[in-house]
Amino acid sequence: MPLEQADRLLSHLPAILQEDPYLGKFLAPFEEILLELEQTIGGLSKFFDPQATPAEFLDWLAGWVAFTLRADLDEIHKRDFISRAVTLFRLRGTRKGVEMALQTFTRLVPAITEGADPAKPADFRPHYFHVLLRIADPDPVKRKRYVDIATAILEIEKPAHTYYTVEVETPAMQINVHSTIGVDTLLSPPH
Repeated sequence: MPLEQADRLLSHLPAILQEDPYLGKFLAPFEEILLELEQTIGGLSKFFDPQATPAEFLDWLAGWVAFTLRADLDEIHKRDFISRAVTLFRLRGTRKGVEMALQTFTRLVPAITEGADPAKPADFRPHYFHVLLRIADPDPVKRKRYVDIATAILEIEKPAHTYYTVEVETPAMQINVHSTIGVDTLLSPPH
């Protein structure tokens, strides 16, 4: 142990005690323990940063913002959600909050339309919204997973008096809707 660290505790004692050669040897083990403890305390801030904390602390950190993370989420999604949790809580129950939560967990940009459920009486229409998720992959397992995640998020984030439907769409090439000739789609003569 370097001299300046070994004599830290001794230097806080009165001058007459600093002259005792045995007291320095007696205090040396305590200095080691305290120095290690000081280093641990100095590194504590990393446990409160969702981007820097070890992966095994993510569930614990989520508990600090009163949320339980889904077990099927990967580490990147967990870190991203915890980073945005406070902002999401401020927006909870709003359209923007629902959109942000869905985007955080699904990495998709949802399209939300409000108040037009023709299947319900007019009294219920103001309390309805429709969520459209566009997924490029037509795999039914992936589509179901997105719907399950979206439904779980919507049940937590939506206002209590509202109801919703979730629709998943896999875009196909449609001129001037999902594709624009000459911009992102080129047509060529048959070979």
